[in-house]
Amino acid sequence: MDLDAPAPAPTVSLPHGKEHTHTFIFLHGRGDTGSNFARCFARTRTWQNHSLQALFPSLKIIYPCAPVRKSSMLGGSPLNQWFDISSLAEPWRAMDQQVAGLKENVEMIQTLVREEAAKVGIKNVIIGGLSQGCATALTALLGLDVSDLETEGQGALGGFIGIAGWLPQAKDIQNTAMSSATTSDNGATHLQVGAARCVQDTLSLPPSSKDGVSPSFVHTPCLLGHGTHDFKVVINHGETVRDMLKELGSDVTWTPYHEWGHWWKEPETMDDIAMFFTEKVGMVMVDPGQAETDHVEFG
Repeated sequence: MDLDAPAPAPTVSLPHGKEHTHTFIFLHGRGDTGSNFARCFARTRTWQNHSLQALFPSLKIIYPCAPVRKSSMLGGSPLNQWFDISSLAEPWRAMDQQVAGLKENVEMIQTLVREEAAKVGIKNVIIGGLSQGCATALTALLGLDVSDLETEGQGALGGFIGIAGWLPQAKDIQNTAMSSATTSDNGATHLQVGAARCVQDTLSLPPSSKDGVSPSFVHTPCLLGHGTHDFKVVINHGETVRDMLKELGSDVTWTPYHEWGHWWKEPETMDDIAMFFTEKVGMVMVDPGQAETDHVEFG
């Protein structure tokens, strides 16, 4: 593995149909690659044995690939990871070693989001990830400002999907923004802005919201899933994200996958994502009985 090599280009799964109406940017976990993750996800099915793109043929999925970094958890050995981390039991520990990777990849996500928003509109762009990919995408959700991309109403991403993840800045947000908030509308807005700025200040990102104006993430519905038997990233970390986002005023759908470990659960997770796409993002699902035979075309 070459530590000096740039991250590989994203793997892109093109829409199955002639139209392109939505884009899902989906980040892999630590130690994986975008191309392998793409092939695993493309093979995963709903209970009616369809892939997401067979049910939503105008959906494009982008799978970015993390660069190779030295891993503190592996004694400095190289592997693909979005940012370095010293503990999954306490993922908020040693934030200083996480900052460089998080900043680099939040900015990468921002570039992809803006490129796709120019094609389909910001409300038709969804981001998310698995494990460390979820942690990175969550950081992007809170830290990025897309209000200038507003088309109808509030400028915000169409949705967020997180599986088996955590929020690296959870403790900082709890200890700063949330500790001084009130329960009034103004207090809630102050809390929301404080949470966004906590992430932005940590990563030296430009501030997104004026005081008294809710940041973009508040208007983005979220789907979170976590295995109850996940011993790599314990479900408590996912529950912390769920509770925090709810307190911040986000629309959160939470699903614990019983007796399940550190991965999505087939077919339940695919069914949950399909329902989230239709009910929260506003996507139109084809009749499963009329869905075309699954095929995968990577661009």
